[in-house]
Order: sequence, then C-alpha cells, then structure tokens
Amino acid sequence: LCTAGLLVSSHYNDRILRYSFRSRLPSIFVPTGSGGLDAPSKLICGPDGRLYVTDQASHRVIRYDGLTGAFEDVFVTAGSGGLQTPVGLDFGPGGNLYVASHATNEILRYDGITGAYIDEFVPYGSGLDGPTGLVFGPDDDLYVCSLNSDKVLRFDGATGAPLGDFVAAGSGGLDAPRG
Repeated sequence: LCTAGLLVSSHYNDRILRYSFRSRLPSIFVPTGSGGLDAPSKLICGPDGRLYVTDQASHRVIRYDGLTGAFEDVFVTAGSGGLQTPVGLDFGPGGNLYVASHATNEILRYDGITGAYIDEFVPYGSGLDGPTGLVFGPDDDLYVCSLNSDKVLRFDGATGAPLGDFVAAGSGGLDAPRG
C-alpha cells in the first residue's frame, strides 16, 4: 500500500510527499499539518499497511492510511513513556514498534497494535548519544545511529542489551549518522 511510490517527509513544511517511481513527479500524500503533523522525520510502512510518522516537534507518532494518506490517529501519544523528539522508528521481529527518543538517549518499545507504552528497550546509559535512525537487521539485532558520537551501535534484538559498536566512531569518515 504505502510503498506504491517513494514517500518522503518534508520536515519544514510539515507534509509527506509521494514521488512516482515512473515519472519522478511529486504529489502531496499527507497535506501540511494533517493530524497536527509538525516536523515529520522518519516514516515507515507498518505491517498493517499504514504509514507511521515520527512527529518531532509534538513528541509523538502519527498514523496515516497507507493508500490515501488520510490521517487516522495519534498512535503514540505525546510524551508516552518519556518520548522526547522521536526521530527514528522500526517494527521489530515480534511486531512491536521501537522509537528513538533522541532527547533522552533511549529506544522505547510500544505495542505494535495499540501503541501502548511497554518499556525502555534500550535505556539511558546504554551508550547512545543522540539516537536517530534505527533498524532491525537480518540477525534480528537492533542497529542504532548515534548522532553525537559518530557511530552505529548494536543491541540484542530480544533483550536490548548492548553488543558494542557495529561501526566505530568516525569509521570511514562517518559524521553525525542519521539512518
């Protein structure tokens, strides 16, 4: 559904654009401010075919129809579980939603169906310094970009336990990784 074109967040004008794979022409998929959208960052097509968007300025995750771009609901409410400045998200192997809380240096876990807060999957003090992009790898471990320390960290995908640096600080000239 939401992968029928290239969807791109337009951070400063608060909308989501869809670019055609054939013509490369843009169209507005989520209009400016739809559902209160303010500073969209990461977006992902969920396993249910809906579009999930981190709303940085409002500290929440918003859900849109994956076919039409129509606002559906606020999936993760403002500040739920201490969420501040969400910038990255991914669905894990078990179907839960994991969100990078940039301002608190944590990865928070939410129920993938209801959006209810579960826990701090990667708590403060686990080595993150400005987490941004995150993704579960083919090994089911979690890989997280650490913006301020210029590296990518790896965490056990089942427990959240730190497994060390996957990409060492500055390796290959890495600077302020985001995704």
